[in-house]
Amino acid sequence: MTPFEFTLDMTPAGAPLTKIRCSEGDIKRPYVAKLKYCGSDYTIPEGSTVEIHALKPDENIYTHAATWNGNLVYFETETQLSVVAGDVLCEIVLVGTDGSQMGTWNFILTVEPNPLIGGVSSDSQITWIAEAQTAASNAKTSETNAKASETAAGTSAANAKASETNSSASETDAAASATAAKTAAEAATAAAVALEVPWTVVDGQVNLTYKEEE
Repeated sequence: MTPFEFTLDMTPAGAPLTKIRCSEGDIKRPYVAKLKYCGSDYTIPEGSTVEIHALKPDENIYTHAATWNGNLVYFETETQLSVVAGDVLCEIVLVGTDGSQMGTWNFILTVEPNPLIGGVSSDSQITWIAEAQTAASNAKTSETNAKASETAAGTSAANAKASETNSSASETDAAASATAAKTAAEAATAAAVALEVPWTVVDGQVNLTYKEEE
């Protein structure tokens, strides 16, 4: 079947919505969108990924990859695109290799009721672009959590270092006190010897013994 061709501009200028049609339940009905930019042919950047994004009348969403060549985008109806009768709001989205994303102006796919269709339920169909965006968001969250953990670990290390420093300072103070006590004891001992006063040392304390005068 020859694809139905229509034109879309890359500048959302508020132009009247282009309408294309299909029947409810159509599968593989082909279309080709000719992309323009301010009225001139728009060449899709090399390496770009192209998708059809759509909002169905029941508010379920649909996305699916499309093929392209130059400024032409090719796509077909699928089960989930044509499952609900009514107007489906659509756009073509281009995603560049540099992470850029740009959509065409919207167009309407009018799905005409098929009186014999049945047995197919509408649901949301999201292809890898949306999944990749979700994965990127999750990766960003993981990166943020990892940085938070790294910061917390750094804080814990700093606190441990501070505790070590305080412990070392306390140990230094204790050693200084012991040294001062020893120095005082040695001084008292020297004084006792110089005065020829009987003395004893008990538990590090110098005890002087004076005789009462008779």
